Amino acid sequence: MLIIAHRGNSSRHIENTQPAFEQAIADGAKAIECDIHQVGGGFYVFHDFTLERLCNRTERLADLSEKQIKTLKVKGKHPILSMEELFDIVQGRVTINLGLKAINEPLHFIESLNRCITTTITSIESTKDETGSMPKNTQIDIVVSSFNHPMLASIKSALRQSPYNHQIRVAALVAHLPMDHAAYAQHLGADIAAIDAQLVEADFVEDAHNRYLDVWCYTVNREDDLLRLKAMGVDAVFSDDPAWARAVIKC
Repeated sequence: MLIIAHRGNSSRHIENTQPAFEQAIADGAKAIECDIHQVGGGFYVFHDFTLERLCNRTERLADLSEKQIKTLKVKGKHPILSMEELFDIVQGRVTINLGLKAINEPLHFIESLNRCITTTITSIESTKDETGSMPKNTQIDIVVSSFNHPMLASIKSALRQSPYNHQIRVAALVAHLPMDHAAYAQHLGADIAAIDAQLVEADFVEDAHNRYLDVWCYTVNREDDLLRLKAMGVDAVFSDDPAWARAVIKC
């Protein structure tokens, strides 16, 4: 079972910030999850649509300019990261799950994602040793996910023009248990059926696997839930504390 650090290690650091992501990687997480909004022509790592909870301001994130975003501090401490800065932090060390919240231009998003991947590959290759070997534990493995299925379908279509199409998986999120189990994800052409951990059932997992889909569940912070999902055959879970979750399932 893959443990995905939910907004980084958000149990010890402010969510979606550099310390949270660095802590998750230091804890041995093999994947991190973050949230992405488009503002103007840029893409930023932030969960909420509004600024009240994280920045103590009344505006909507989408109403700001990119210049204004650069002046904000999350909880008064950390800057809002751009997608480029996120990739620069990770440097191919773990899988990145980009949870897409508001993307107005899917093709522009994919173009920006392509540039992030290209820059990461160039950076990794520049650190080859004298034998030509790449640094250990580096990879380019990206997942894009969303609850917004029409947007996700547009992203999936735009991916056809990406040279990294085969390195980018798609996860379709739901917050309910569908009548037709994981068919919704298959219809979207997704690779992963992602669902609320409290709603998933063994029949859903079996149906997804029969459709050659992985099952990812969010968000798991209780031992009994984690062990139940592992026994059910769930492929990955999101947790606020990846070190704790890895210790529970001994991975």
